[in-house]
Amino acid sequence: MLGRVYRLRQPINLFINSADELFSPITTIRRPGLPAKQIPWTSFSFKAADWDRINDICTIIADANNIQQYFSHELQPTLWRAIPTFEELQTGWETKHNSPRYVLYKDAINRGLSKIGKYYSKFDEKPAYILVLGMSFLPI
Repeated sequence: MLGRVYRLRQPINLFINSADELFSPITTIRRPGLPAKQIPWTSFSFKAADWDRINDICTIIADANNIQQYFSHELQPTLWRAIPTFEELQTGWETKHNSPRYVLYKDAINRGLSKIGKYYSKFDEKPAYILVLGMSFLPI
């Protein structure tokens, strides 16, 4: 969804910049004893830096979205992919965590890595994952 918003940034900017003229202000705030204040659509416009942040977030989230697809197969077992998939996601986010481009998101990425670590450690508690991983290399 966020990727779609980024791809539609030009029409979104065009709409926001012309909406005041077409539709009047987006809302009016009325407080007792104070004059009404009209909030224009342009108050919600995005600057180039805002769009860059949206793109960065899309890139970070894309790692998890791509990994999720590994577990969406209807005709083949997918459990054997669990350990390599977690490692792939962890590697991708560790790379972003150490990149100067993603310094604004370092805390969020760190929390995501902690969550990955929490679930990755559960593999040690369940020998079935190791068994399935070993069986995936057997010829059919």
